[in-house]
Amino acid sequence: MNSGIKATLCTTIAFAIMAGIVTGCRENLKNTGSGSQAGTTQTSIELVTKRPEYVSAKDANGDLPQSGSIGGYEYKLPGRDSYRSMEKDRGYYIDMLEEENSPYYYVICSGLKNTGGYDIKIVDIGMDGQTLIVTVEETSPDPMSMVTEALDYPYCVLMTDKKVASIKIVTAQGYEFKNING
Repeated sequence: MNSGIKATLCTTIAFAIMAGIVTGCRENLKNTGSGSQAGTTQTSIELVTKRPEYVSAKDANGDLPQSGSIGGYEYKLPGRDSYRSMEKDRGYYIDMLEEENSPYYYVICSGLKNTGGYDIKIVDIGMDGQTLIVTVEETSPDPMSMVTEALDYPYCVLMTDKKVASIKIVTAQGYEFKNING
C-alpha cells in the first residue's frame, strides 16, 4: 500500500478514535453527580481540569447564577462597583470587612495592563471533592479596537459567607492563580 494512503488512513482512524473518546468523556461529565454540568466548550480543558467528582454551580442552561450555594458555601458575584481592589500583582487575595460575620472576598487580579479593554470574569464555580474550583476567563481587546490609553488592573470578586477551606482559582487554559497574601 502507498505510504501516503497509509498515513492518511492512520490519521483518519486516530481522529475517529479520539473523537469517540472525547465525546464519551464529555457525556460522562454531563451525567455524573446531581446537578453536574460540563459547562465549557473547551473539551480538552474539561478532561484535564474537571474530573467526575466535579460538581458545578451552573444551572441547567449552563449559566452561572450571580448568587447561590455550592459545597456548603453561599456565594455572590458582586460587580466591580461593590469592591475596590488596590492589588496590582497577578494572583488572588482574601479580604474581609472589620465587622462581625463579614463575608469573605476572594479578589482575583489579572495584573498590570498597559491599556484599557482587558477584563477578567468568573465563568464557573464548582466543587472537586473538598476543593472549591473557581474558573476565570481573561479577555484582551481586539488589536484593531480603540482602547483607553491608561494603565489598568482588571479584577473580579467572589464573595462567600465563610472562609473556604481549600480553593483553587484557574483559567480555562490551566493557569493557576497564586494566593498573594499567603
